[in-house]
This record gives sequence, structure tokens and C-alpha cells, in this order.
Amino acid sequence: MEAVSNARREGDVDKPKAMIAEMMTLVGNSAFGRSGMDMSKHKEVKYESNDKAIKSKIEHFTFHGLEELNDSCEITMKKRRLNNKNPIH
Repeated sequence: MEAVSNARREGDVDKPKAMIAEMMTLVGNSAFGRSGMDMSKHKEVKYESNDKAIKSKIEHFTFHGLEELNDSCEITMKKRRLNNKNPIH
């Protein structure tokens, strides 16, 4: 993160380096956003049209929500396993 800050300072002082400073800003923001992402809020979405399958998904412990479409349903399920690879600072 120190490299990002240094590049932004150089871009403020030296106008030809402004493009590099903007790119380093994007790098710094993407790194921060990725590390702050809350994976526990991610959901799985499944589409079912069979009534028996819909009923079994509703009764499952990971069921979160249901939205009726024309001939089928959009079923939102919580994830069974969370893969928290990103450190939260």
C-alpha cells in the first residue's frame, strides 16, 4: 500500500506521472474493497419448476427466499460453506 501512496504523491507533483497515479489509485481501491468483502452475505440462486423440488428446497435449512416467475421459481439459498480467503482488516 506504500507504493500506491508514493505513486499518487508523485502524480500530484509531476503531471506526466498523473496517469500512473490514477492507475495506482484503482489498484489500491480494488485491494481494499476485496479485503473488506463480507462473504457471509453471498447467496446461491437456483431455478426450479418442479413442485416437489421447490418444496424440498423450501424445507432445506439453507433456504433464504423465493420469488415466483412465470412457470418456475427463483430460490435463494444461503451458502453451506464459506470460503473466507480474504483477510478482513
